Amino acid sequence: MRPLQSTSGLARYTVPAALAVGLFAGGCTQSHTFVLRPVTMPTRLMSTSIVVAPSTVGVTPAIQTLFEKKLAEKLRPEAMVQAGAAGDLVIQYRFVLYDTGNTAARIGSGVANLAGSPFFGIGDGSLGIEATYSDSMGNILGQIVVDGPISGAFASAEGGLDSAATSIAKYAKANFVAGKVQECAAAASSGSDLAVR
Repeated sequence: MRPLQSTSGLARYTVPAALAVGLFAGGCTQSHTFVLRPVTMPTRLMSTSIVVAPSTVGVTPAIQTLFEKKLAEKLRPEAMVQAGAAGDLVIQYRFVLYDTGNTAARIGSGVANLAGSPFFGIGDGSLGIEATYSDSMGNILGQIVVDGPISGAFASAEGGLDSAATSIAKYAKANFVAGKVQECAAAASSGSDLAVR
């Protein structure tokens, strides 16, 4: 039997690098947006307010504050965010799901996946946030639910909040930003199919 030879250079870093990539890559899950009430008429966005509604699950005030901060950051610079319900667009949100999952199970699953395990998502968590968009008069303009996945060995609720805030802000920008409305109005008057988008 031949003795094991020591490896040098790049070869000895291959296994640790593969382990690190496998553990971190598990957190690469995208958020999903579910439209409950589609936008029927784009509305010009001048200012935006973020308002919390009573959640259907237990969420701490610290989590709500962190989410509002992330959502305000994602809305800028296109939207001027105001305190209270004074904005032209009011985004009212509530948590409808909040499950942080199990970190130990996610780490174990990440290691098992490196060994070829076909089971993915063990220990993952998720959060769900319902967002209702309305004008300053209280007329509902649209409503969505987004999820914020908490997956991967070192995932946290903060990552899920960030994903959810990104999705809610992206939907607002796509449907309520002044430039988009003006573009659609110009296209409609010219007969372009852009107004249908």
